[in-house]
Amino acid sequence: MYNIKSGTRMVQTLKNKKDKVFTLYNNSINKSIEINYMGARLLRLIKNKSLKIENLLGLSFIQELIQLNFITNEENSNVMLSKKCHYKYPLTSISLELTNQCNLNCVHCYGSYGANVKGCFLPFDWIKNNLSEFNKLNVLKIALTGGESTLHPDFLKIVDFILSNGFELCVFTNGFNTNIIKQMLKNTKQYHYVVKVSCDGPEQIHNKIRRSPYSFFRVIETLDILKKYPNITTYISTAVMPANIDYISDFKKYIKRNYPNFIHTLDLVFPSGNGKDNYFSLQELKNVKKQIPELFNYSEGNHSRFRCSGGVNQCTISPDGTMKICNAACADAFAFKSNVFDLSLRKAWLHGGKNISYFRKEKFKNTKDCVNCKIRSICKMNDCRVMAYFYKGDIHCSNPITCISAQNYFKQS
Repeated sequence: MYNIKSGTRMVQTLKNKKDKVFTLYNNSINKSIEINYMGARLLRLIKNKSLKIENLLGLSFIQELIQLNFITNEENSNVMLSKKCHYKYPLTSISLELTNQCNLNCVHCYGSYGANVKGCFLPFDWIKNNLSEFNKLNVLKIALTGGESTLHPDFLKIVDFILSNGFELCVFTNGFNTNIIKQMLKNTKQYHYVVKVSCDGPEQIHNKIRRSPYSFFRVIETLDILKKYPNITTYISTAVMPANIDYISDFKKYIKRNYPNFIHTLDLVFPSGNGKDNYFSLQELKNVKKQIPELFNYSEGNHSRFRCSGGVNQCTISPDGTMKICNAACADAFAFKSNVFDLSLRKAWLHGGKNISYFRKEKFKNTKDCVNCKIRSICKMNDCRVMAYFYKGDIHCSNPITCISAQNYFKQS
């Protein structure tokens, strides 16, 4: 007997709405395809048992899904097929800051996280209880970050929950918590997902940046473990800052030589949190562009008509229930007006406040913040609101995370 494969998700993204199609995705086969309205309707009828696949084997559409393994003769579960999305801005991607705690205290951390911060954790019950909200909002991608995501007491359960419900998962980590990462990899061999590990230079430099004499050793241990798991797409993320700029060229060669199958990315450090004391001046950035031009050479073809997707089809949820447009958006100007512990996720997303409404209408480059940005002459980014905010001189991060809202949620549960 044929069934839609377990864990299959069908959503409609902002681009899908425009193109009048749906995205079909399954993380156990690592495939994503677009299907039209008729195909989507047919799959919903199959899921609701109004049609039997055995009676549709003559259709080329069904045969293609069988070949792609979206349809199998296995038992199925956790299949989510959304209907046409009636929201103007479907929430395709969510980043969950699982905790504000970190086992390191990095000199460039945009959130000033660290071991001395009072621990606050996004409740696993909140994540589980919001599965229906994720489905209604057409969520496809979930990223786990922090602080250090692996420090959450329910981290392994959260990873299993997200993957078993068919989401496209990305785990951000500093690579220090090797044993938890090793256990996660053993538990999830049947799924494909992304792990992004931070490594900021050769041993001495990386340890200085991370403020730990053991950090580099742990990162290399983690990366060597990841080599053994072909189901994982591994990124090595390097934050470029004054402390490591002179070592980047040699470090890129080291990564290419030792981890040729991993994807190495370079990103500018954000001048917020600890990073306020470890970012480049305008003149220094001009020199950085000469040294590392790929930091600024973003393909024009990758630009959407929106300045960025923060608040438009993606958001970040902090462990205290605050919703903001992205991980680095620590200023009040980028926060949604409602806390997701006080209001449903759907309502908080749909009614974000005046600033979010403004972002959603701001569809063209060279807008006011971009024009006033000090690095505009060299920047080729997708008009990053947060970077423009910092580089026009308004660098501050107010409203530090507290655990009051999270404690209230636990009481209600």
